[in-house]
Amino acid sequence: MASMSTGLAAQTTLTVGGTGGALGGIQLLARAFEVTHPDVEVDVLPSLGSGGGIKAVLAGAIDLSVSARGLKDKERAAGAIDRPYARTAVILVTGEGTGLKQISGGELADVFVGATETWPNGTPVRLVLRQKSESDIGFLRKFATGMDDAVDAAYVRDGLLIATNDQQNADYLEKLPGSVGVSTEAQILSEARQLRIVGVDGPAPTVADLERGAYPHVKTFRFVTKLGAPEKTTAFIAFVRSPEGREILRNSGHQPVD
Repeated sequence: MASMSTGLAAQTTLTVGGTGGALGGIQLLARAFEVTHPDVEVDVLPSLGSGGGIKAVLAGAIDLSVSARGLKDKERAAGAIDRPYARTAVILVTGEGTGLKQISGGELADVFVGATETWPNGTPVRLVLRQKSESDIGFLRKFATGMDDAVDAAYVRDGLLIATNDQQNADYLEKLPGSVGVSTEAQILSEARQLRIVGVDGPAPTVADLERGAYPHVKTFRFVTKLGAPEKTTAFIAFVRSPEGREILRNSGHQPVD
């Protein structure tokens, strides 16, 4: 990913990395931050994953990490500090040609086991999976009764695509007509992905649903720093928590967290 530059001469660079699903939102925040902090250039790296980002912070390779999980004891012992900044809905998404707005849990299970091969409009179903250990798969298993077994069945089917990171997952889903898979509202909106958010056993969730506790499948994004983080890092975190930063988050599929 390119640096978020305003065109003004930057005196210092703030390097941010971590989980791919948070990076689109971070880029939006970085553009706005640079307007009010022209002496700082924010460099948002391609996905390192949550664990990779934490390791990079501890090694001093980056200034700030974004993580989709809490810290492990050994990471805290090494000097890492984390604090939540936003929550987002883990959601079902489809690509062009499905025509779906909602699907029942039973219908979704049939898609995963391979019992349903075409959408109602005749477009072939193209299922995109994540690696089994990916946290979004854990959420997907809880989308509806029967989905745990249905997800297991999907992994033994031949010829299905398995994405290795959040950006590859969204790329596959965008490129394949009739695609279906799991993602987050934050990534879809912040990256302006051409994908449809589909409700399971109800309407597709919104940030307002998260704020009133009406949607259960929610992922939390955290900032991770080391003790004694420099002023450029604390200034960016403060901007994210400001009214302007919170509005950017809310408009891009995130529920701000105090």
